[in-house]
Amino acid sequence: MTFAGWCNHTQADDWPEFLGKNRNGISAETSLVDSFPATGPVIRWRAAGGVGMSAVVVQGDYAVTTWNDEGKQWLVALDTADGKVKWKTQIGPAYKNPMGDGPRATPTIAAERVYAYSGEGILIAVDLASGRLLWSKDVMQELSAKPSEYGMSCSPLVIDDRLIVHTGADDAAVVAFAASDGKLLWKSGSGHAGYSSPVLMDLAGTKQVVSFSGTAVLGIDPDSGKVLWSYPFETDYGCNTASPVSIDGGIFISSGENHGSVLLDVKLQNGTYAVSERWKSLDSKSVMRNEWQTSIVLGDHLYGFDNVGAAGPVSHFSCIEAKTGKPVWQKLRFGKGNLVYADGKFWLTTIEGELVIARADASGFQELSRATLVGKNRQTLSIANGCGYLRDDSEVVCIELASPKIDLAFDAETIDTWNGFKRHRFSFDGQDAWVVEPKNPRADGRFTWCMMFPDAFTERCAAPMLVSRGYYHVFLSVGNSFGAPKAIDKLGAFHKMLVERGFHPQAVLIGISRGGLYAHRYAATYPDRVSVIYDDAAVLDYQSWPGGKGKGKGSPGDWQELRRWYGFDNDEQAADYPHTPLKTLGLLAKNKIAILSVVGDSDDVVPVEENTAVAENLYKEFGGVFEVIRKPGVGHHPHGLDDPTPVVEFIERYTVQK
Repeated sequence: MTFAGWCNHTQADDWPEFLGKNRNGISAETSLVDSFPATGPVIRWRAAGGVGMSAVVVQGDYAVTTWNDEGKQWLVALDTADGKVKWKTQIGPAYKNPMGDGPRATPTIAAERVYAYSGEGILIAVDLASGRLLWSKDVMQELSAKPSEYGMSCSPLVIDDRLIVHTGADDAAVVAFAASDGKLLWKSGSGHAGYSSPVLMDLAGTKQVVSFSGTAVLGIDPDSGKVLWSYPFETDYGCNTASPVSIDGGIFISSGENHGSVLLDVKLQNGTYAVSERWKSLDSKSVMRNEWQTSIVLGDHLYGFDNVGAAGPVSHFSCIEAKTGKPVWQKLRFGKGNLVYADGKFWLTTIEGELVIARADASGFQELSRATLVGKNRQTLSIANGCGYLRDDSEVVCIELASPKIDLAFDAETIDTWNGFKRHRFSFDGQDAWVVEPKNPRADGRFTWCMMFPDAFTERCAAPMLVSRGYYHVFLSVGNSFGAPKAIDKLGAFHKMLVERGFHPQAVLIGISRGGLYAHRYAATYPDRVSVIYDDAAVLDYQSWPGGKGKGKGSPGDWQELRRWYGFDNDEQAADYPHTPLKTLGLLAKNKIAILSVVGDSDDVVPVEENTAVAENLYKEFGGVFEVIRKPGVGHHPHGLDDPTPVVEFIERYTVQK
């Protein structure tokens, strides 16, 4: 049984091209986290990558980027669920450049196809579902052009069946190809390609492709390629890199190298387009010098990175009045980075690999949280469907951003504290139940679930440390029922209720002593609902305890109670029962449930050799993850560890991988 309807109440949105759906760095996603736990963001996965400067684009369950690896440039699709490679298609030979190796341009996903542009100017189209190459062409060779000095960096723009890129040929600064087959449709402008990417804008009552080349900004008719207007803006080394930004019917362009910025107005007068400067701010005193980062306009204000000097080391994060260019404030020496905006917050990536969450408006800048995710990079964070994607020259990382909207208003509840955390106590189906609330919840709503003895050795058994790291912690009392089917049914209904309230569909089960019977029976009944089991001196064979059929002490009274709960008329029926923990380990391994067991090697109540040791050998034969921490000279008590960090690290490692 699965919880197919589970969601985290986030307004989801894809990120299918450079700077998002509208190429403006703004995502429609809502209900995202405001800060990270002390341990950092929740990592959904990390995937090995390669060298390159492309950002990640996302559509559905495809996360796509490009990189150098094994002497080639690759277009690669990763599964958004686990980071595994779905397909990998060669673009061309590995791209090398003194300013950094690897492809620069970000791919574009449109109409179930992916388009990619290599560092030396090879343009390809592939099928999104399979990665099958549909067509490929060497644009530089076809147009007798030379690649830009620092590599072709234009992320393709798709408008209907037109695929538009910068080329930098003498007679074609910008060109359009047929998206279906790569046939050349039109050529436009001339001169240096620059490093920017074109944007479709509404200007003077018409839709126009606005292209920021190495020497000018052009307004182009998307159907014919006719240049409707142009404005010269020549920057040293052709380093016009940031995309044009639409502001109040005008066009904002900005460059580093101490060039500066200008807001242009375009008017149609007597059938001719006229360009004028609404404001400009140039040279070393400019209010905004975007080195490679595209600024973002929100309301009446523009926010962006102002780089000091000719590609100098100092950058401020700045706010200006968008319509006038008047400075409002600066976050001095913030450092080089990049920016996107979602859910009322800026998501700033630093060149050192950090992700910073911040709020900013005309009144100022407030940093909310900061965490290191990757190594040095220049990419933006790509935000899609409740997750964030960022990469460097060796890996791609996916983090959970959706803020869990968990309903913690239980009928007739009482509130107290548990190990310093707020606890909600209530009744579920006539049984005592409770939920411990973390002060800074994880973005994915994950929780730990103690099946028995929830107040025994708590500081030693990891749960409080996990709550401090953002996990919820829950308990439902089903009595001394030994994991019998009736008890499992109640636990299953309780779990269903939690998921309906916004909790993650998969639990981390804690089986202390006889709680191991509950944890393993529950996992075998609902394997899709469990990611990790933490056993502690756990009973895994009831013949050992309470049956006392081996070396252990057993417990005759508990054995009779167990037989009553299960409906066994005699010991032979108990021995033949097919759903004990040791007999269902294959099902757990098949479902990739990771198991950690903490045991005392002198336990004479639940002997290790009759329980954990047998389970460990069987589980490893089934190919499952089963790790054991042995405590020399320790008996059944005390449970847990003096320092439960190894337990916490195991749980965090395998909840990410499940």
